[in-house]
Order: sequence, then structure tokens, then C-alpha cells
Amino acid sequence: MKNVCFILFLALLLAGCSQSIELKGHTRSIHTITFSPDGTKIVTTSWDNTLRIWDAKSGKELHIFEGHSIWHTYVAFSPDGKKLATTNQKRIVQVRDVESGVELHRLEVSDRSAYPIFSPDGTKVIVVCGDDTALIWDVESGEVLQTLDWEAIWVSSRTVSLGASFSPDGTKIVRADGGTIVRVWDVETGEELLTLPHINFGEQINSAIFLPCGTEIVTVGRDKIVRVWDAESGKELRRMEGHTGWIWYVASSPDGKKIVTYGTDATARIWDTQSGKELHQLQAYKFFNNHSFHVDAASFSSDGKRLIGGGRVWGVESGKALQTLGKPFTYLQSAAISPDGKRVAVGYSNGTARIVTLE
Repeated sequence: MKNVCFILFLALLLAGCSQSIELKGHTRSIHTITFSPDGTKIVTTSWDNTLRIWDAKSGKELHIFEGHSIWHTYVAFSPDGKKLATTNQKRIVQVRDVESGVELHRLEVSDRSAYPIFSPDGTKVIVVCGDDTALIWDVESGEVLQTLDWEAIWVSSRTVSLGASFSPDGTKIVRADGGTIVRVWDVETGEELLTLPHINFGEQINSAIFLPCGTEIVTVGRDKIVRVWDAESGKELRRMEGHTGWIWYVASSPDGKKIVTYGTDATARIWDTQSGKELHQLQAYKFFNNHSFHVDAASFSSDGKRLIGGGRVWGVESGKALQTLGKPFTYLQSAAISPDGKRVAVGYSNGTARIVTLE
């Protein structure tokens, strides 16, 4: 009966879509799914302890890597799409060549919830750990250049994955530690440059990012407020209010003119970064604790015209849902939008993954 229901579900999902390609191979639930920066490849991780690279046009499996544990497996493409950084529950971070699948470097870390982030120029990877450390790793040599230490009050794997960001020029890192402190670090020296005075508010900070201009930082957390800071002085420039629950995550549009935030009030909100005006409020499926946007971490397409989050694809200008992908936490486990905003990769709890062309 469950199989019949799922088939009917997929049929409804794909209705109105011009094309759908199934990625066949995984035997258990999909954990993460993501496009390469140029949209030609897709990476998936699964409960079957494999990581797979697919051709995004044909759906053909290009590489399969085994031994990756679902709970703490994260992946990141380099900006040019030629390298892939992965982490697993065995505390191993690997950098691979995407075309050949060959491992270039590996690094053993002290924490299972490590998360890799490439620098904008692709020459470095910051490996953010849940044990109060982050390692800055040289991609070419495999050498650890810096170890950043901070005292985290509380850090989960989700906070680790959302709490750090490179500046656009790659010279700085901002990190929200899951506690009440946000710090900015110099990449070359490992020196702490700035501490944002969130500690005065006594509220847990979940996410911090540099805006594309590089001169401003946005933070969100349990205080339900979006704050914009001067990246040099640490002065609070403006704040945006409207969320009625904790805010988990913030992401910027490519041009930095808009940001999207989501939280436990089961909404994602699009804001104008300069005026602080709330442009749209997007309603997600309600499930666990009334929130579900963190299933596929609301994010913009590269052209800034579409947004994915909460089991739906949204028009940024209209704020309207353009496509429904499925209810998070049930069948839908992960989703990603292609750089051009024309396709969505979706992963489901039965191991099915699909590339769907949007209307």
C-alpha cells in the first residue's frame, strides 16, 4: 500500500513538469542532494552509506563512494566545480577530483559533525567542527594552514553547517558558534579581528553570513531578530523584525539586495537588505515544532529569481509558490535548485532521487 501511495505521490508531483529524470542507485533514504556550480553534476548522500556523483543531464551515475555515514556526511563543491570536499562519521574529510573521483587529500578531524566550506577562490577549505575548532586547509597541498579555536556554548551539526561564512574576497571568516558569540577571523593569520556584541542580548545565534558586498554581516538566532552589522567596526546598522519564532538560517541573493530567513514559525521571509523591509512571507509545511524550512535550507538560484525551501519552489519577486515538491520529513528529505533556476533535484525517503524541470 505504501508503494502505491508513493507512486501516486510522485505522479502528482511530476504533473505539469516538462521533464523528470530518476537517479537510480540508492537503496535507502536520501540525506543530502546538491548541484555543482555549473549545474552539470549532482551529488547525493544516503542512509545506504554511499555518496554518488551523477550527470545532471542524463541521470547517469558517474562515481560511487562507500563508507559515508548518513548522520554527519556533508559535501561541498569548489567554486569551479572541479573538486568535492566531503566529511563522514569516521571523522575523515576528503577532497576529491570530481571528474576522476580520485582522492586528492584527506584529513582526520576530532569531531564527527565537521562541515567543509570552500573559499571563494577555491584554494582553501574551512572545516568547521562542533568541538569549538575550525581548520583552514590548503586545497593543493593538503596542509592545515590555521586552527581557529573558540569557546562554543552549544553547537549542533545543523548549527555547524549553517554558522560559518567566508567573506567574498576570501580573507575573512565569520562564525556563529551556536551560543551567544559571533566572531570574525583573519584567514591568513588566524587572528580574531572582531567580536559582534550579540553576547549582550543573551540569545543563541544560529547563523551568520557576509553579504556579497563584503562590508556587512547578517546574523539571526533565538531573539527572532535579523541584524545587519558593519563588518569592520562591528556596529549594528539595522534590524529586521517579523518572525514569531527562533530564526535558524539566513541566505543572501547573489546580488546581496535580498536575504531570506527561516525559523520555527514555519515561515521563510524575504527582506530588502538596505531598507530592512519585509517583502514576502512564505508559508512552509508545518511538521516538527511547527517548522520545516531547515529540511532543504532555503536558498536562491544563481540568477536570484527563484528560491527553494520548505518543500516548494518560490518566485522571488512574486513571493508565490511555483512548484510543490512534497511534504518535508515524510517523503521529501532534501532538495536543491539548479544554478539557472530551471531544475530542481529532489531526494526522497525511499532512496529515490529525481531531477525535475520546472514549468
